[in-house]
Amino acid sequence: MEMRAYPSDYLTSAQRILGDMLDFAVNTCDLDIDSYFGLFTVSSVSVQFQNGNPTYIATKMKCILINLRNIGQAGL
Repeated sequence: MEMRAYPSDYLTSAQRILGDMLDFAVNTCDLDIDSYFGLFTVSSVSVQFQNGNPTYIATKMKCILINLRNIGQAGL
């Protein structure tokens, strides 16, 4: 039995949502993917995503993206 960060039921959804989030950041908001992903990895959102919080891995994350974008524009 493999040990996963969260139930395998969420795996496909989590992968799709993370991909959608990055696609939205790059193609809609015109953000640099490396800079954006850097913001994401140090955010509390990535911790929630890692821990399998259903709010983050079973829903769309565009509102999260906007918050991270605002942080990036503030230079934090």
